[in-house]
Amino acid sequence: MDRLTVKAPAKLNLSLDVCGVREDGYHILKMIMQTIDLCDYVTVATNQKGSITIRCDRADVPLDNQNIAYRCAAAFFEETQILNCGVEIDIQKHIPSQAGLGGGSADGAATLVALNELFDAGLSKEELCDIGVACGADIPFCIMGGTMLAEGVGDIFTPLPSLPEDCWFVVAKPGVGISTAEAYRAYDQKGARHRPDHDQLVAEIVSGNLEQLGQSMHNVLEEAVRADFVQPLKQAMDAAGALGSMMTGSGSAVFGLFDNKRKASRCENQLEDCADQVFLCQPLEHGAVICKEN
Repeated sequence: MDRLTVKAPAKLNLSLDVCGVREDGYHILKMIMQTIDLCDYVTVATNQKGSITIRCDRADVPLDNQNIAYRCAAAFFEETQILNCGVEIDIQKHIPSQAGLGGGSADGAATLVALNELFDAGLSKEELCDIGVACGADIPFCIMGGTMLAEGVGDIFTPLPSLPEDCWFVVAKPGVGISTAEAYRAYDQKGARHRPDHDQLVAEIVSGNLEQLGQSMHNVLEEAVRADFVQPLKQAMDAAGALGSMMTGSGSAVFGLFDNKRKASRCENQLEDCADQVFLCQPLEHGAVICKEN
C-alpha cells in the first residue's frame, strides 16, 4: 500500500465583494485570500478495493459523495482516465466546519495533491485547480495558497506579496455555524452599503502596512448576514489591540489582525470564554503541501 499525508491549510478572506451572479447561479467575487497555519491533515492510501473510502475523526463530516474530498477523488480519476485501483482518504480535522475557513475545500485540495503524486499523474497546480473548481469554488485557492487577489468564482488569481513576519491572526469560531448558501441568499436579498476598495487593499499589502490593511478590510457577507455573535467578538478583538477584525468568508468565524504576538496571545486567552474555539495563527505562503511520505 502506498500512502502519503498532505497538510491542508485553512483560508481567511481579508476582503470579500460580490460583483454579480453568473447564469449558472454562481456569484462573481473579488476578494483577497490568505492561507494560515491552522491545518487539517489528509492521508491518502492506495489499496486494491477499486473504490473511494473516506474516514474522518469528526462525526459530523459526511463519508460519502457529499464529502468534497470524495468528489475531488472521483473527479481526478474521471479527468485523468487513470483506473481507480482503490483509495482510502483519512481526514484529521482541526479546521472548524461552517466557519468560512474553507475546511472542506482544503481537504479536497489536499486529496488532489496526494492523488497527483501517488499516481504520478504529472499535473500542474493549474491543472489540479481546473479539476477542483467543479467540486468547490475555494479549492483552487486551497491548492495555490499564499496571499492572492481572487476573482471570478474564486479561481482567477493575482499573486500578492507575502504578509510581514510580524503578522498574527486570532480566529474565533462561535458555537453556531453559517451555511454558505444562506449567507449568499442573505446578500442577494439585502445587498451591502459598503464595498472593499481592492486597489487600496493591494497597495497596503504591497507596502506591508498592516495597520492600514486592518482598517480597510471589509466583507459584504458580514454586512448582509448581520449575525448577532459577530459584533461582540469583533469588539473584544479590537479592545485587545487588533488592527482590524472581520468575519471571514460566509462565516461564522471572526478574525482579528495583529502586528504583535503578545497582544494576539492575550486576545486569544480573553476570547476563550466567549467563543467555542479560538486559534492563534500566522499566514502561510503555500496551499496544500505534502508533509509526510511513508
